[in-house]
Amino acid sequence: MLSFLLNQTLIVALSLSALFPSAEQIDDATRSAVAYFKAVAVSISANAQRNTEKQNAEQQGFGTRRIDRQAPNTNLQGSSNSNRQQQGVDRHRHSRYFVAGSRRAVQVGSYRDLPAGQPLSQEPGASYYFFKTLYGSRVHLVVIDIDSAAWDLRPAVNATVDTTTHSAQARSAAATVNGGYFGLSDGASVSYVIVDGKEEASPRRNSSLLANSRLSRSTKDAIYNRSEMRILVSSSGKNEVVVAHHDEAIPNGFMLLHSLQAGPRLLPDLNTEKEAFVRQENGKTVDVIRSRQMVARTAFGVTADRRVLLVCVEGGEEQQGRGGATLIQLRQLMLDLGCVEALNLDGGSSSTMYVSYPDSQGRSVGHTVCRNNPERRVKSVLLLLKKKQQSGKIKVPSVQKRCK
Repeated sequence: MLSFLLNQTLIVALSLSALFPSAEQIDDATRSAVAYFKAVAVSISANAQRNTEKQNAEQQGFGTRRIDRQAPNTNLQGSSNSNRQQQGVDRHRHSRYFVAGSRRAVQVGSYRDLPAGQPLSQEPGASYYFFKTLYGSRVHLVVIDIDSAAWDLRPAVNATVDTTTHSAQARSAAATVNGGYFGLSDGASVSYVIVDGKEEASPRRNSSLLANSRLSRSTKDAIYNRSEMRILVSSSGKNEVVVAHHDEAIPNGFMLLHSLQAGPRLLPDLNTEKEAFVRQENGKTVDVIRSRQMVARTAFGVTADRRVLLVCVEGGEEQQGRGGATLIQLRQLMLDLGCVEALNLDGGSSSTMYVSYPDSQGRSVGHTVCRNNPERRVKSVLLLLKKKQQSGKIKVPSVQKRCK
């Protein structure tokens, strides 16, 4: 029917043009009629093209994925009004993004819907991707296979503060993003970091935080218990990667190998108030991470098919005004990429991603693809390293099952 209307409209428009080939022979009424029918023809054609694109997307299965892990929680009963607004993410409706090799935005329901990424090495299991959001933000993504024997994902703490780029280069990392929170005045960590079972940083050793009289005891307790990414290892050497609150017990049969605290948790729930990122101080609402503003963001996610995602969104005043994302937009982005668990890392001027991959001659070349200018020095980072070849089982450190 739509095709028939388009054809008839084009016939009318062409007929009128043929009857009056020169501008002098066309009076105002006829000229208006010709313009009207041409405009209708263009409108019908555009609608037909959009419907065709929609049908093609549905036939190709965009936005469909099988989830074996816990799906994001959309039950908001018992949440505060602000949390209900923050949870405004539709996990059944995925967004469209501008990707390489396509002149039109495509619907993305998993990182697998993106064009093939740039491998970080000849070894499989880690690739870099770049794409743009419809609201103009540039997104950098690294996807890592949890089960790959080639890669080692771990946090690190700088002795003082250092740039993410230098932190990566000093450790020959294939990919690195900034990590947890820290004090800008003294560089002291406001996040727990555990490496190889040993506590390398703790907010309870942050003298400025401990002495802050504006924070109530309940607020400080919420800060200590913020969410963290954890890499767990079983006695057989199998790794599991999860997002959990700091005081959550380690599952039976596993030990804590590495952890990096930041927050808030993005998936399955968004916990800005529970983790004291949005809080009341002296009768005023304080939002310490500008959750409703479009700023640069860094995030960590885990998918149902056992992939870890590192995400850096350029943005805001910190990074030449390139879009950025609100916390809700970041949560939707992680959901669109297929994450079932996700964690917000330190953002704004701290947001940085470094990747290294082979050039045309096979030589590994480093690129800081996302950063502030000048690049901010940070306390902790999350590194992707080439795993050292080991014989036999992985040595599991002796650690407690509950972080203190």
